[in-house]
Amino acid sequence: MVIVANINDAPVLDISSLSDVRLKAADPDDAEVGKFVFDVGANLVDIDDEVNLMNVDVVSDAAMVPGSFYRADTELFTAIWEETGTHTLTFRVWDIHGAENYYNVSIEIIDVLPLVWSDGVEEYGHLMEEATDLYVGDTPSVTISYHGFDVLSDIQIYWNICNSDTGICTDFGEEHPTQQQLESGFNFTATKTSTGGGLLFHDYITYWVTAVDQDGFDRRTVDDPKYVITEERPAEVVEEDDSTTSGTESGSSGLTGSATMIAVMAAAIIGLFIAITLGLMLIRGRRSEPSISWGADPSLMGGAPPLGSASDYTALPPGGSYITGETGGTVYLAPDGSNWDMQGDNSFIRTR
Repeated sequence: MVIVANINDAPVLDISSLSDVRLKAADPDDAEVGKFVFDVGANLVDIDDEVNLMNVDVVSDAAMVPGSFYRADTELFTAIWEETGTHTLTFRVWDIHGAENYYNVSIEIIDVLPLVWSDGVEEYGHLMEEATDLYVGDTPSVTISYHGFDVLSDIQIYWNICNSDTGICTDFGEEHPTQQQLESGFNFTATKTSTGGGLLFHDYITYWVTAVDQDGFDRRTVDDPKYVITEERPAEVVEEDDSTTSGTESGSSGLTGSATMIAVMAAAIIGLFIAITLGLMLIRGRRSEPSISWGADPSLMGGAPPLGSASDYTALPPGGSYITGETGGTVYLAPDGSNWDMQGDNSFIRTR
């Protein structure tokens, strides 16, 4: 005798195709962006009953856009999410006898993926950058290169120039390089057209990159570079070729030596004249001070003359730096040790 027990098996849903699912967040202007579609009927099996007799229920731990649901007539589940992050879908399938199974699926919803700046091709990241000509009066030059593995399209570089003191951004620009141009190093200049000249003191330049990768995800750089302008360009020393300037250098040395000799002789004559004058005065017994005081303080002769002034920063001694003074104003420190205070009309008065 053989006794057969009628044991009902629950339906089984194959979710192996739903590993590492990443989708874009919903776009109000495009209903197809971020749409998740799963054919439940094609992946559902039951050894006891027909698939079309199965019951299916789907629940998400995050709110879905209206219109997300399972349709029994098509056996398709469709969903769209607005909230970014990793969400969990729970599928519940059961047959007419009440046997059921539960399946959880992780769905990652993404708005923008990062493009990361790095200092070298060996480091983790996607982009490298280098900025030059970052001095008062200069026009900045920037080179950006790409060393990532994603295929990028619709690449755009945005830049702007603002001022730290006023908080106002005055100049903007954008570039549209290809990935091939970025891979070989793409260069651009940030021209300050609002003032018709170069950078001003406490201006700053910043720039960022956006793109679309091969999977259709938007990309944008994070922790973007920012350079604040606080110095003038240092004076450059030009070294000429000895073969073409030896005669000139020799002549200059001769002129300099002659000038030095003349200065020494003049000083000796003046010193001799002073000594003779003082000697005659002592001989004659004069005790009063001479009518001319050779070392007199200029302050005793009608007040000290002004130390100097400059109409703008271009008339200052080159190679110095700017600081904020004790009264909150801008002070220029020249290489020769002099100090210059900035006035309201952008002119400078020497204070030391």
